Amino acid sequence: MAKWTGSVERGIRKAVVNGRKVYRVQLGSRGKGNRRSKVCETLEQAVMVKAAWLAGGLPVVKAADVSKDEPPATVEDGLRHYELLLRSKGKSRANAHRSGHQVIGAIGPALASKPLGAVTVEDVADFITRRQKAGIADGTIGRDFNALRAMLKRTRPDLHLPAELKPPEDNTRVRFLSPEQRAAIFPELEESNPETLVRLVRLALLTSMRLSECRTLRRDQVHLAARVVLLPSRSTKTRKPRAVRLNADAVALLRTQLASQPSELVFPNPRTRGPYSVVHISRIWRKARKAVGIEDFRFHDLRHHLPTLAANEGASPQVIQAIGGWETPTMAARYAHIFNPTLDRFVALANES
Repeated sequence: MAKWTGSVERGIRKAVVNGRKVYRVQLGSRGKGNRRSKVCETLEQAVMVKAAWLAGGLPVVKAADVSKDEPPATVEDGLRHYELLLRSKGKSRANAHRSGHQVIGAIGPALASKPLGAVTVEDVADFITRRQKAGIADGTIGRDFNALRAMLKRTRPDLHLPAELKPPEDNTRVRFLSPEQRAAIFPELEESNPETLVRLVRLALLTSMRLSECRTLRRDQVHLAARVVLLPSRSTKTRKPRAVRLNADAVALLRTQLASQPSELVFPNPRTRGPYSVVHISRIWRKARKAVGIEDFRFHDLRHHLPTLAANEGASPQVIQAIGGWETPTMAARYAHIFNPTLDRFVALANES
């Protein structure tokens, strides 16, 4: 990795102070009393300090005041900023971390320390090739590529990364619980977990809601009379709430859960009174599904269950899109799987009468 020094953005640079890697914020022009400087432990703190000083009227240091010998921002700097951008838009800490710090580790020290202005298509192609040779799954490589491409699109609009660079997605793995699997896994969950946690899992299955949406669901978002949950929009283009329709089982589950406790959270952790952690929920799900012999099925795969049922009943792409709250039919299509019996039912229409 390159030496820890250089500009991250105008007014923020990396520095080493008493052996510590820090971020120094410097704003204002030259002259006594005109410049302000502060050392911050993290980039997030530095960005907040800079924003506060700018709001107070202190100008950004002029380009002429910045040393021409100062190293430029690197790919690592760009990814750290991209992580902060995602968090500012409401993305969870875990998702932002996967698009920032984890990608820094994935691309390796050579590309991470490369100046943003020097990155080429060949650099990105080499990163993908190295990951493939290391046996990394195409889905993981594709996720890292998406984050790297999104960051470069903001910082290097002149650099076009061909879509062919990204490994093809595997949409063949069916993520669906059969009636037999459902009948086995929920008793297993109930055996060693609080009823609140089991109901959370059931709601995810019944509504195709994300784990983050279930664990942070608030009482004021639930409207049982209208049989709907109104969730904050995830889109940066619209702030219109996303409506999640509730079937009779989901209404009964939520009515029972709300009556069981007074918290503003629908599914509070009884020990902390805050949301259950993602790690804990994923752990108890993994333990239960292994105990009943369900292989390779993550909690997030529960989002495929309802769209798959709808698709096999003949639902249109628009209906499937609305079920999961996806922005495009293409995104929704990744979550709905058509089974052979469904194909056979429609193919039979061509039989001679």
